[in-house]
Amino acid sequence: MGVISLTYSMETDRLAGIKANSVHVDANFSTLLNATNNKLEKDGSIVPTADLPMGNHKLTGVATPTLSGDAATKGYVDSNACMLAGAQTITGNKSFSGSVSFSNTISGSINGNAATVTNGVYTTGNQTINGTKTFGASPIVPTPSASDNSTKVATTAWIRAHMSPNTSSVTTINAAGGSASGTYTITGNGGWLVSFGVNGSGSIYVNGVEVATGNWRHNDWSGNTNCQIIVKNGDVVSWNYSGTSPEIKFMPFA
Repeated sequence: MGVISLTYSMETDRLAGIKANSVHVDANFSTLLNATNNKLEKDGSIVPTADLPMGNHKLTGVATPTLSGDAATKGYVDSNACMLAGAQTITGNKSFSGSVSFSNTISGSINGNAATVTNGVYTTGNQTINGTKTFGASPIVPTPSASDNSTKVATTAWIRAHMSPNTSSVTTINAAGGSASGTYTITGNGGWLVSFGVNGSGSIYVNGVEVATGNWRHNDWSGNTNCQIIVKNGDVVSWNYSGTSPEIKFMPFA
């Protein structure tokens, strides 16, 4: 409690020849009673009724907080709070109720509910991205498996592996100077439709749509050639020429 100053000094009264009286005794006892009632008990039985100025001193030995009204230690704040400035390492789950802006590169991953992010992209997890996204460099994505028939992004590696012409498996749909007209249905996984070799007067169709007319030719068909038309499984190729028909071949994807 510190030093308590009594209202009346018993020593001063003695030296002045003043005998103990009820006024002096009651006043001193009242001072002691007030001091006792206003002190803090270490067992927490006395609750402060006003702010406690610490005089620039620390509260030490504080327990780790568990309730919203508990005092937070420095260690707890360092481990759980996001600092306003300076480098820091954030661990554990953090929830942000408002907009959060980062001025520097974030190391690691940000996971969570993508619906709570505005114009943001998570580095892991599933996320639906709406609107147009502009990339300043070529995006790199995993290459789908060979049998993948989903809506995944087809990488350059996948396209080169699966859409290159298989030159060892070529079907001659119509030989040069062969039938003036005819049809052919594409089977398998699709491939390239090429025509070259002779002059002619007529048209070639895919599913009834004219894709070539006159002398539709390919003068350098070999290996990884620049083929003409991509066709898929079930497409119907037809041709109708009044003169000499061109050579038409189907080269499936590799």
